[in-house]
Amino acid sequence: MTTTFIDAEQYSDLILAIDTKFIIDNNEIAGNFFFIPKPGTFNFILKKLGLC
Repeated sequence: MTTTFIDAEQYSDLILAIDTKFIIDNNEIAGNFFFIPKPGTFNFILKKLGLC
């Protein structure tokens, strides 16, 4: 993934990783969301979420 983001000039040292689980009719699907913000926007996102 690093090469892809460097090529797109989207390199950042920070990511937001969210573990999730969907349960429908006793069927469970687990997954992960990875959000890689543009450089300089991570603090803005944390402030909006009330985490900073």
